[in-house]
Amino acid sequence: MELNANTILQQAVVAHQQGRLEEAEHFYLTVLEEYPSHADASHNLGVLKVAVNDMEVALSLFKTALDSNPKVEQFWLSYIDALIKQNQIKNAKRLLKKARKKGFSAEKLGALEAQLKQSSQTSSPPSLKQNKNADHLSKARLNSLLTLFQTGQHAKAEEISLVHHPRLSASFIRLESAWSNFQTNGSTIKVFNCEPDRCVY
Repeated sequence: MELNANTILQQAVVAHQQGRLEEAEHFYLTVLEEYPSHADASHNLGVLKVAVNDMEVALSLFKTALDSNPKVEQFWLSYIDALIKQNQIKNAKRLLKKARKKGFSAEKLGALEAQLKQSSQTSSPPSLKQNKNADHLSKARLNSLLTLFQTGQHAKAEEISLVHHPRLSASFIRLESAWSNFQTNGSTIKVFNCEPDRCVY
């Protein structure tokens, strides 16, 4: 049966390389049904899942491949890369440290480390509580502005929007998009009539 599994795996690889992803996935799964811990089939199916942005499944498959054969450098590289893509910074750092101890390619691991540092710098989100408070605050002010617009108090709405620009710019992008196409008697209403360097949209 092992010989048959290898033959099916080769068919999967060919289909994968030729972009026939559904066929490739079928072949990989056929191998995994018989050998659930098959390292190559798990890894390659993980690569396929990354290509279709099914990252959770990809991570599980990469872990299976690595657990089954930790001697293969590519399994480490693929797993770490996927962890970084999923913003699992702590896990990626931990695995990268282990990979260095294994003596794998310093160049390849260095590239992943640079990717990891960049991701760490750009993905430090505020706490959940801060996000909820900011979202609530923006919605409250946005509702207030909508009321001003609906009652014709455009100047007052503009004044408030400029004062609170740092927090509400994203909301006003959506607001301007919605209002700029609003039609009254055939004329397009422009939301804000301000100097270009003072507008929030």
